[in-house]
Amino acid sequence: MNGEGNNTAEYTALDLIAGMKNGGFRLAEEETFTCPYHGEYKAKAVLFRGDRHDPTCPFCREEREKEETARISRGFRFGKTRLGAEYRDASFENFNAYTPELAAHLETARYFVKKPTVNLIMTSDGNGTGKNHLAAAILKRLGGVIYTVNELNALLRRSYGKEADGSEYEILEELSAASLLALDEIGKSKGSEWEKNWLSVLINNRYSNRLPTIFMTNGHFEWECPRYGCPECLSRFLGKDSLSRILQRSAIMKFTCGDYRMRLGAEFRKVWPAEAGGRAARPFNG
Repeated sequence: MNGEGNNTAEYTALDLIAGMKNGGFRLAEEETFTCPYHGEYKAKAVLFRGDRHDPTCPFCREEREKEETARISRGFRFGKTRLGAEYRDASFENFNAYTPELAAHLETARYFVKKPTVNLIMTSDGNGTGKNHLAAAILKRLGGVIYTVNELNALLRRSYGKEADGSEYEILEELSAASLLALDEIGKSKGSEWEKNWLSVLINNRYSNRLPTIFMTNGHFEWECPRYGCPECLSRFLGKDSLSRILQRSAIMKFTCGDYRMRLGAEFRKVWPAEAGGRAARPFNG
């Protein structure tokens, strides 16, 4: 592409710094320069103390700026914790540790914040057990990012389209470098070979760099399976190679306390009809 229209080069901060370090600078007469990628463009070279500093091609500079803007945009996307409204107020202080098991998990989470050098594997046999609350409280203290596996499946598939703002490699590279990554709902997807492959890349990258990851699942390990292998076994979704790397440096937190959301829902429905002026559906007491 040859430069047309406004193709006068501007000068970067390096141009100005170089001039100032050498006791001032002046501009030469406008002349034509040739970029090996974009062809000819008109600009003025910078002259200082007998040295000549040719200007940057304006088209190359524009492309670099666009690349940097896209990189920063992706960085903002992965730099945000992504906690939903339900968990923005989650903390250790308002976590209801109403069983000895939950009290132990709370202490484990507090210790992890002080020394985040291992992985946390949070497993349960149902929903509403407190995994997400503790993960959110940790992320608010340490920073990091949380995604469900299905969200990452969608994000990576989108990277193959024309409207993608990052390639699969770039997305995995940035997630691999996150200071803390929480992967939620492991086992809710189909567990395809493609999914196992990108999870393997992500887990291996974080393992190699000793970066902590929080894994949340309603699944279980094969050695806990009463059938010695079933659709809920984690090895179906993560693969044995990934599990080996995860388990080398992990604390396992098993939540068996039942669905706390159902308890909250029953209490809510006792109060809400009165607030609604009595025009409410019959409470479901779970």
